[in-house]
Amino acid sequence: MRKPFDAGAILAKLEQTPSQPGDFEIRFDGSWFHQGGRIERAPMVALFASILHRGHDGRHFLITPVEQHEVQVDDAALIIVDVEQKAGALHAEANTGETAVLGSAHAIAMREVDGQTIPYMAWHRGLEARFSRSAYYDLVEFGVEEAGRLVIKCHDETFDLGPVA
Repeated sequence: MRKPFDAGAILAKLEQTPSQPGDFEIRFDGSWFHQGGRIERAPMVALFASILHRGHDGRHFLITPVEQHEVQVDDAALIIVDVEQKAGALHAEANTGETAVLGSAHAIAMREVDGQTIPYMAWHRGLEARFSRSAYYDLVEFGVEEAGRLVIKCHDETFDLGPVA
């Protein structure tokens, strides 16, 4: 009987083996490139993103049951483009159409980038997603002030977005 596909086991093996940089690149603005040419078709980007994983060492790989390619990522692999509240939960949508619900498995962390504090969200398959400016403004709308800080409360979790200006 055939064993089920285990991306975690493949990632562990990849992390132990030196890897040559792949032909894929994800730039800071979220655009994807293959062999130097931009991938223009959104369904193709979404397909590649669905098999993208990040290992414990921070390297990114496209993984299928038969092969893997390392992907160079400038910052975050995905960009969050929309935030909505549905049934009391905050849902984030990435530039690939994939969604995640804010919570302990998909937590928000603030990070300094070029002198600006930018929110990132833990994503599926070990990936990170950076909030676009408009999605960050959407997120702030769900915030409440607590002790001089802007926080998001969702499913008994509290995420600190920083001091209120």
